[in-house]
Amino acid sequence: MSFANFTKIELKNLFKKPATEKYPDGPATYKEVTRGHVVNDMDVCVLCGLCQMRCPTGAITIDKKKQTWSIRPFSCIQCRCCVENCPKKSLSMAKEYTEPDVAKGQRDFDLTDRQKEVLAEQARQAAERAAQAMEARKKAAAAQNANTAAGAGAAATAESKAPAAPASEKGQAAAAPSEGSGSAGDNKETPGNRDSE
Repeated sequence: MSFANFTKIELKNLFKKPATEKYPDGPATYKEVTRGHVVNDMDVCVLCGLCQMRCPTGAITIDKKKQTWSIRPFSCIQCRCCVENCPKKSLSMAKEYTEPDVAKGQRDFDLTDRQKEVLAEQARQAAERAAQAMEARKKAAAAQNANTAAGAGAAATAESKAPAAPASEKGQAAAAPSEGSGSAGDNKETPGNRDSE
């Protein structure tokens, strides 16, 4: 690089704004697409567990008994799988990076009291719907059994009320084939009969 070019660049930089930021003296600025860390809105989260199943590093842990949502920030790779698969859209990606720490611990988040009441109400409604469905199935089965029993009883009654054939008709029906067979035998011509004629 010649001295003339170097002088030109130096003079140009003297009148330009600095390319770096005065951080940490001033606030840091991030782009819109920056993937900093995962944030969970516990007022919306229902602890469904999809984020835990989708996380490729297993950084997210959900305890439904304690109603807590936990994440290990230093195990998270900011892939957004949990954010994109959250059905309630309670997860989001903040622009700020995870603050450094001396230990790789986890951060626990508890459900808010309002969200606990919402989940309790949803569980109660689900239990009521399940009980109603079970009662409806029982009634349908009982009705089907009653219809089957009624049909069988009607068939048995119809058979018992059917008129029986008289004994004289039964005897005539049985004797008719034997008489017909005898007459057929008598009218049959034989060679002896033809010769006698």
